[in-house]
Amino acid sequence: MGIYLTSYASPEGSYAQNEMLSRERTRALKAYLCHKYSFPANLYHVDWQGEDWSGLKRLILLYGMPNEEQVLPIMENYSVFEGREKRLMDLNNRKPYKYMMKHFFSELRRVDYKITYKIIK
Repeated sequence: MGIYLTSYASPEGSYAQNEMLSRERTRALKAYLCHKYSFPANLYHVDWQGEDWSGLKRLILLYGMPNEEQVLPIMENYSVFEGREKRLMDLNNRKPYKYMMKHFFSELRRVDYKITYKIIK
C-alpha cells in the first residue's frame, strides 16, 4: 500500500535547476497531502526525474511538429550532457525549440501519482 509521487520538469534551463524543480515539486505535493489528509507518513514514496525528455519525445511523435525529422535524431543521438539542448536551440534559428516551449513544455512539468491499497474483507 502506498502513495507514490514522481515529478518531472521541462528541459529549458540547466539540468541541475530542473532536477531541483522536480524534486521540490514532489516535496510540495507531499507536504500538501500530509497537511490535508491524515495518512501515515510511511505510505508516501517520493521520486523525481528531472527533465522529461521521454515525455517530450512522446508528445512530438503524438502531435508532430515543424522540423521533427531533425529534432528527433538530435534527441536520440546526443545526451543531455553532450549538448542536446544547445543543438536543439541552434536548429533553424531556434524555431523548433520555441515551438516545443510553446506547445509541449508545460505538459512536462507535472507530478504523476499512483495510489495502491488493499481491500480488507
